[in-house]
Amino acid sequence: MTTVGVDLGERMAAKPLHFIWMLDRSGSMSEDGKIQILNHAMHESIPILQEADQDPKVDVFVQAITFSDMAEWHIQQPTPVANFVWTDVNACGLTAMGEALSKVADRLEELRKHVKRMYRPVLALVSDGAPTDDFDKGLAKLMSTTIGQKAIRLALAVGDKVNRDVLAQFVGNSEFGVMEASRPEEIENYIRLMTYTGTQSAVPFAAPEDIVLPTKPLDDQARSDWED
Repeated sequence: MTTVGVDLGERMAAKPLHFIWMLDRSGSMSEDGKIQILNHAMHESIPILQEADQDPKVDVFVQAITFSDMAEWHIQQPTPVANFVWTDVNACGLTAMGEALSKVADRLEELRKHVKRMYRPVLALVSDGAPTDDFDKGLAKLMSTTIGQKAIRLALAVGDKVNRDVLAQFVGNSEFGVMEASRPEEIENYIRLMTYTGTQSAVPFAAPEDIVLPTKPLDDQARSDWED
């Protein structure tokens, strides 16, 4: 359970679970109401994060980075989920996914230096297109870090124009693979599913009835603590 004012999630009794959203807000996300649905889905994901935070062994912290012409931190600091408020984003520009990966790699290294013990962080990537920058460089930087390798990496492909290959590279050997929302209206349920899937790696809890969960659960290692 998070406590206000804790620096980078460090507490004696609980360990932090850092959940980082990586969200595409390029121009194509303005089509078919996708960005509006994504914003609504982000609001709806908060209760799931807050429910996970009720476990006394877990402190849930949330961050979000968005990418269009460039990657920018939308929620820059690790924010206790009790204080987390989503501010809607708009859609424009290109798809600087590689830069987003690079900035997340830097943030994970910062966490590693400041937090002695933590659960495996969750990186949740959502995109409807293809990177317009150096994706390979960004992914290589992320995977060059121990914490990046150990992170639970989830990805949601939106629509039929998305580059599924790069999302598959991002998730690696994840047993969940790349989730796919073939229609914009499916985004919300998949965002909630990603939220649940990520947080249950640290603390299992009952899923809402309208979420269809994967048939194969996370393995024991995925639920284990990540320690440097």
